Amino acid sequence: MTWDVVHKGQRRQINLGQIELGPPPLSTPHATPSDFTKAPSASRSLTLESDHSALVTLALNGFEPGGFLKWTEFVPEGCTCSVLNDGESALRTTENSEIFLWFQAPDSSRIEVELRLQCQQEIHDKMPFDGTLEWAFGSEGDLVHIAGVEWVGASSAQLESMKLNQSPEDQGVTPYSTVPPDGGHGSQVGSSLTYSVQLLANHRDVSPAEFARAVAFDDAFHIERHEGWHKYLTDAVESYGKARSVRSNVWANTNATDAFVTAHLDGQRITVQEALLMSNETWMP
Repeated sequence: MTWDVVHKGQRRQINLGQIELGPPPLSTPHATPSDFTKAPSASRSLTLESDHSALVTLALNGFEPGGFLKWTEFVPEGCTCSVLNDGESALRTTENSEIFLWFQAPDSSRIEVELRLQCQQEIHDKMPFDGTLEWAFGSEGDLVHIAGVEWVGASSAQLESMKLNQSPEDQGVTPYSTVPPDGGHGSQVGSSLTYSVQLLANHRDVSPAEFARAVAFDDAFHIERHEGWHKYLTDAVESYGKARSVRSNVWANTNATDAFVTAHLDGQRITVQEALLMSNETWMP
């Protein structure tokens, strides 16, 4: 490097030596939300309560606290839905869906939402389940399709004392023996087409005191015994509408909140759908 100067009318050049410069520094990229934001994961599981009733759990994991989440759960055709736990969301209900909104996701590792499905048709593993998850955090976001469901077993309490899951044979026309329990009351399933409400199913007879504690039902009932199951039912009525009213009363005033309507033809169990076709009645949830 040189420096030119003019002194007393004369130009002089001064050598300042050499300066070595290293290579230019590499540029540092700016961090973006995609560097630290991951899409949340979502899952759906189902626990069968009876042929026509199930608990559905929706679970969210891996979301960013403070972010936006929107889960739209579509209700299967022929079913009605009641929300048991909204996961502290802002809940919106439409004709065929339940919408759960979190405008600021909580500072937790997991969110769970619980629903109860009541279906006209029998709930089975081919039934379609569908929904969407929309999420946003910073400038990142996406809309994810969530299909399918994981089936899980019933709880041990249901299996032992109040299990209402029916085997395929239970929905056929296999004859049942009908025996009033000790201390029980009332009539048995009569001839022709009748309806009852199943309150309890167990692998053994229970005493009147045990039944009272478990169900808190004071009206007439009887027992059906079939393939190791002891099933406690209300006395028979002649129409689905009356049976549905009994079921609503049971739901409201007893512990049997998962009780459901059953149908019999000449003392043999048939599906409610078959009975409605025979009686020309309309199913109601």
